[in-house]
Amino acid sequence: MDAALNSYLEQSAGLRKGTLHQGAGRFVLELAGRSIDIDGSTLFYDSATRMWQRFHNDDRAQSSAFNALVAPLAPCRFILS
Repeated sequence: MDAALNSYLEQSAGLRKGTLHQGAGRFVLELAGRSIDIDGSTLFYDSATRMWQRFHNDDRAQSSAFNALVAPLAPCRFILS
């Protein structure tokens, strides 16, 4: 994670939980972010694209696409403190 993103995440305290999805030489790091509404957002890093992406959880199309991306991967959940 680059220094600017790491600094932002530490200062915002906007992350609650995460999941590392891995398998077949690939991983996706999923971080669940807070929001002023109830749904929140998801921030994730995909090792295949080497990019961070974000979507709002009530966006059904993006949420479905993300679920399809991680479906074949084994999840390992964690809580950030």
